[in-house]
Amino acid sequence: IKPKRHPFSVFMRMKKILFILVIFLVIYTSKEKGYKRRNPIVLLPGFASSRLISWKFKECASGLNINTGDRVWLDVSHVLNDFLRDNCWVDCMKLNPINQTDPDDCKLRAVSSIEAISELDPGQITGPLSSIFRDVIDDLVENFNYDTTNLAAAPYDWRLPPAVLESRDQYFTNLKRTFEDLVKKNHNPAIVIAHSMGNNVFLYFVDYIKDIHPLTWQDWFDKHVIMFFAVGPPLLGAPELLRGAFTGTTFGLPIAESLVREMAVNFGSNPWLMPRLDPKPDIEFKTKDGKVLREKYGYPIDLIEMEFRTMPGRPIKTYNVDSVADGSLFREMGLHEKGCENLSKIQKKYYEDNKIPILTQPSRPPVKHIHTVYGVNEKTGIGYEYRTTDDSFKLKRAIWEDHGGEIYATTSLLNRKHPYGQSPWNVSGDGTVPYVSLSWAHTWHVNDVEVTEVSTKKDHNSRISGLLDLLGLHGLIYGEKIYKSVNKDDNGETISNSVVEFEKINHRDIIRHPKLRQYI
Repeated sequence: IKPKRHPFSVFMRMKKILFILVIFLVIYTSKEKGYKRRNPIVLLPGFASSRLISWKFKECASGLNINTGDRVWLDVSHVLNDFLRDNCWVDCMKLNPINQTDPDDCKLRAVSSIEAISELDPGQITGPLSSIFRDVIDDLVENFNYDTTNLAAAPYDWRLPPAVLESRDQYFTNLKRTFEDLVKKNHNPAIVIAHSMGNNVFLYFVDYIKDIHPLTWQDWFDKHVIMFFAVGPPLLGAPELLRGAFTGTTFGLPIAESLVREMAVNFGSNPWLMPRLDPKPDIEFKTKDGKVLREKYGYPIDLIEMEFRTMPGRPIKTYNVDSVADGSLFREMGLHEKGCENLSKIQKKYYEDNKIPILTQPSRPPVKHIHTVYGVNEKTGIGYEYRTTDDSFKLKRAIWEDHGGEIYATTSLLNRKHPYGQSPWNVSGDGTVPYVSLSWAHTWHVNDVEVTEVSTKKDHNSRISGLLDLLGLHGLIYGEKIYKSVNKDDNGETISNSVVEFEKINHRDIIRHPKLRQYI
């Protein structure tokens, strides 16, 4: 005779079944709605692409003061008003060149939020003009359900050298903690999307992890970073920084180049982006049909030609990438001008004597999957000819690489071309970073390379599209090349490396370009 079930035990059993059904329903509904654990994403902005706010009141002329909490980089109104207040904004942006500290009457720090890299100067007009990661963030949030639990920004004070970023702001310590917290919450390794100088920051972070975890750094990266998108990376620097060092560059702001130069020559980050040597790597990778990738090496011309008009005989001397890398360019120019003397001291103290080597060619980061994405065939500065004056430098000619690798010079007054030769790669850079620097990513391949050429989808009903097709210009203007290599690591896991070259996409535009978002 079977004993009778107690009514309470039947109730408990039904309760367990109901609980299991509810859990199943929650899991099923979550999957249907897209609620699943994703790989977290960390965004690393480039040079001048993080907001800086004031942490100290600064009195300025005309009563147009800089108040605590004011957005100093970037607020266009501060820039426009600066001529009324004796360059108060420029003085606030400066750093002490010797120890990289703030002025006594001003203190700026990076804003530590995702808004800091979305738009630099929010507003109906200024917002779109100063957009950085706005479109990428919107896309991730709207289409892939990312939020504060799995999407993080890593803004930084882009004026500082890497050693001071750590000693003053503990930036790399905090970046490590950001990765570890995201992985802990999401149970998946992270994806890094870096733009421009943000790539230099991540590559330095790689060496930072290797330094503090000398035996287990590979384990740390296997656990915390699965993929790296290097967007517009100045892997071997950019000569445009030399132009900024000698005569200034305005960042598109309504301000004199000389004032920007006076401010920027004190920034310790400058040498981080200067051109570097381009030696032939130990391993050369080939395409499937046997063609050697990046067969030629080195900058195609000397970077600086200086006419010393203040010296007897007006001697002319040229400086190549070796002169930049070993510091001799700014040591010699520092004898003629104070700003270059400051840069020479900065390079010596924070780069040549740094514990972690910086001014070297970056090796492939220890990340399983790497995608390097950049634009090509834009007019890009690769060299400059100057003459000295009593207290400054005057630009005589700029030398460019342009579409198809054409190299030519233009004078500072006229835009007429003076032929200079041909690039060995028959392709130019992205408008800021030359091709020799961007294409160093081809040394990161892990096996023989498969090349895919992709043309934009054509609207055959369009007369313009038909004309471009007739002239054979579709591929030249809109095309792209994808170089991909795949292999296995020591544990038998797949590793891959892709290099994507988009035709006619500018360095500053690529981070918000639809083709980049589509690829990501």
